[in-house]
Amino acid sequence: MTKLIALTGSIGSGKSAVAELLRVRGATIIDADVLARQVLIPGTEGYHETINLFGPDIVREDRTIDRNKVAGRIFREPALRMKLEAILHPRIRDAFQQRLAELRDTSAQSSHPSSPETSSPSLIVYVVPLLFEAHADLSQFDEIVVVAVNPPVAISRAASRDGASNEDIQRRYEAQMPIEEKVARASIVIDNSGTREELATKVARVWEQLVK
Repeated sequence: MTKLIALTGSIGSGKSAVAELLRVRGATIIDADVLARQVLIPGTEGYHETINLFGPDIVREDRTIDRNKVAGRIFREPALRMKLEAILHPRIRDAFQQRLAELRDTSAQSSHPSSPETSSPSLIVYVVPLLFEAHADLSQFDEIVVVAVNPPVAISRAASRDGASNEDIQRRYEAQMPIEEKVARASIVIDNSGTREELATKVARVWEQLVK
């Protein structure tokens, strides 16, 4: 039986690191950030609506949208961020459901005696930073995993990773649901305040719990 897991947390919490550790163990990963890029591919409705919202100066020479320029504006203008989310979130949800259906169809075919052998995922992990903020249907997930670190650590890690100022990351952090609320809604919490080695050990324990 295939299980569907939601993996979320704050900016800088280490969601990607946890996802990679789960992928190495055999999980199939669906990344909401990848889906967000897909719904902004030049020529799509999401692409044109986003340009209409922000203006043509967010378009690079190769016609792609400059996500850094967009991010720089939306975290200074909450009303603009809400308008962008109204464009992106429904399309990301649709893209997720489509990808999920494809994976489940593959799983069903692989279990059919007359079908050729294909990869049948036992664990599908949806990495989605704004799981709660985007009002996702939580009932579809078997487990909700939250990666948690203290705010100062998360902000410092994200600033170092993105090459941004602590002030800029602070604004992005504060635009998300407080980590305490995310932890309260989780069925599994991974504390990522330690080293990579400690995280790997914790993820190994969580893996055993997820595949039971």
